[in-house]
Amino acid sequence: MTQMTAAARPAKTARHVAKIREMRKVKGAIRWHERAREKRQKIVAERHDDKRAFAEVRRWRQENVLAPIRQAKKNLKEDYEMGPLRPNRAYGPGADQYGVLSMQQLRRPVISAESWARKNEARTAKGLEPEYPLVVDNKKYFPVAAGDRVMVIKGRELGKIGVVEEVIKDSHEVIIKDINKHYADGSVFNTPEGEEPETKRAIEIPLSLEDIRLVIPYRMTKRTENGKDVHSWSDVVVDDILLERHTTGRDPFTGIDHGAEEIPEEHRFDPRTGLPIFNRYIAGTRTRIQWPWETKLPKEDEVARVTKANKEDNVSLYGKVRHPVKFLKSKLGKSKKPAKPEAKPKTPEEIEELKLQSKLDQINAVPTNPRGAPSGFSPRYPDDTQRHKAEPSQHTASFYPTLVYPPFPAELASEIQQHTHEADIKERNEKQDWYEDAKEVTPEERAARKAAKAEKLRRKTVPDSMKTPLQLRWEVERRNKLAAAEKTKVDREALLIALGQHIEATRAAKTGARSPAKQEAAELD
Repeated sequence: MTQMTAAARPAKTARHVAKIREMRKVKGAIRWHERAREKRQKIVAERHDDKRAFAEVRRWRQENVLAPIRQAKKNLKEDYEMGPLRPNRAYGPGADQYGVLSMQQLRRPVISAESWARKNEARTAKGLEPEYPLVVDNKKYFPVAAGDRVMVIKGRELGKIGVVEEVIKDSHEVIIKDINKHYADGSVFNTPEGEEPETKRAIEIPLSLEDIRLVIPYRMTKRTENGKDVHSWSDVVVDDILLERHTTGRDPFTGIDHGAEEIPEEHRFDPRTGLPIFNRYIAGTRTRIQWPWETKLPKEDEVARVTKANKEDNVSLYGKVRHPVKFLKSKLGKSKKPAKPEAKPKTPEEIEELKLQSKLDQINAVPTNPRGAPSGFSPRYPDDTQRHKAEPSQHTASFYPTLVYPPFPAELASEIQQHTHEADIKERNEKQDWYEDAKEVTPEERAARKAAKAEKLRRKTVPDSMKTPLQLRWEVERRNKLAAAEKTKVDREALLIALGQHIEATRAAKTGARSPAKQEAAELD
């Protein structure tokens, strides 16, 4: 029966086989498009969540930070214009709560770990550095922790140093003890039973990670005059921190130090918590910064011993009497140098004569061109096209640029650019001096102007105590480069003399290479 059924089944034709193949192809395409559509829907949903999260952060900042600042500036301007007639804004039933932060202003928007991880992935794809905190296994890791000492670099608390009390992981902010205090609405906080809620309460408002910098202690050693080493601690501001996974060094499970070799991947976690271990370094160096739970501060007895040693060194007689002969001369008064005679003040007539003489010297020092105007230059048409611009190549058969008269070779400008720049600066300074002389600026006013410029430059300059070790290193390297450039500096007059000698030698060589007939013709001419 089975054989008869198999024999009765019709054979598949070529058309039937092609139809089956086409159906399978269509079904596979439908399944592929369904999977692609699910992936696209997931990506669109993630983008929508990210946009909504960051838009919420911007909206909260606009409504609760920027808008109150604009309103406060507007009120301040109005109070200044009205003077004694300015209104009293703290009045009515809520006068005690005027200017306090509300519940909406205290509630920060939440930034999810998934959205922040996708943002860092997008920055990495563009070739940019990821922003802190780092996200690993859907968990955020910050470069600062509770117990760190930080300095505020923005806002009204600029320059203040405090200790981090708490790191708010949802909004990427930190709370610093006794820093950035504001009054908040007292009804927001829980009040024990039987007590009335406070009208307002002073609390620390969180600061963003962008507004703080880590401060670490740095041990400095200073050798005294008697040969002793005195140690002291100084604060150093770290401008940028590099956060890296713990992949080399000591194994946290076995305690074996692997050195520069990598430890096994399964041992790169904390044995107690099971979380990844991170190390932080000063960016640009391999100087590791200890975490607060690892920091070992100097003991009190050590600090007292160092302070006592400093006091003893300051009052020691050996530190004062460095050279017996000089010490005795200074005590006997023989080492005093005679005072320089004071310059005789000049009369107004002498000052006017000196000013007139300086102006005459400037007029006589104006260089003239003894050769006159170049032969290819037309005084009537200063913009006329010359041969070196019209011909296709600069080095043609009929024209060769030389250093005797213009147009000069194109390479000459780049070679003497530095010297011409120095000459321009010198000429500008001379013009400034002449202008001050013409305006009859007194020496006291000129000294006051120089002092004002120096004070302005000093204010712009960052003090050494606020600089990072890397910035100090860059400044030392720059000073060394400038000193080396000053040593190898070429005098402009010497360069011009050498250039003239080269021109004369080249001209003599060309004259000597002429044929005898041409030399005789030149002599007859």
